[in-house]
Amino acid sequence: MDPEDGLDAEAGTRDVRIRGSRLLLRALQPGEIEEEWRAMVTAGPMVIAELPQEAAFKARLQRSGHLEDGWLDLAIDLGIQAASHAVPVRIRNHPSKGRTAR
Repeated sequence: MDPEDGLDAEAGTRDVRIRGSRLLLRALQPGEIEEEWRAMVTAGPMVIAELPQEAAFKARLQRSGHLEDGWLDLAIDLGIQAASHAVPVRIRNHPSKGRTAR
């Protein structure tokens, strides 16, 4: 894969990568999904109000980097080498539903 353009020539798919000066938004890697589930299960009630269904959560993260039904799941990598950790984030595409900009 060419890290500059995010194009995977073998698979023919685009690997979403949005870079800032101190962070990177990217698709979760397959090996990170189980780690994210374990973090979800061990999180306290102040972190997550209700534990999602395991199969649905893992399936959602497997689609990371692909826009589906207006949702895009990405990982956030902070520019801290000593504590590089991917945190999943979900972004919702809100269609204008025919409204015009004012």
